[in-house]
Amino acid sequence: MWEKVLHTSLVVWIVNVFVFLIAYGDYSVVTLLSYLLSIFVLLCGGAVLFTAARNHFRHQNNPNPIAYVVAVVCVCVCVWWVLL
Repeated sequence: MWEKVLHTSLVVWIVNVFVFLIAYGDYSVVTLLSYLLSIFVLLCGGAVLFTAARNHFRHQNNPNPIAYVVAVVCVCVCVWWVLL
């Protein structure tokens, strides 16, 4: 990790902002994690929609990435339910 300067600096920056907001911004860890996860979900959704729109306009017939994720989640939930 330390050999990649960009990745290292990004990780250090995120950790510093996280600690600063907890110490001086009166945020809780749960609040910051929920903000971080909601931003991650929005970015992933945007990436999926962008990919689907790009493939539509290029007239490429690629499978729906949302259907794949839903299928994987359904299989994982079913396996978890059976193992209980």
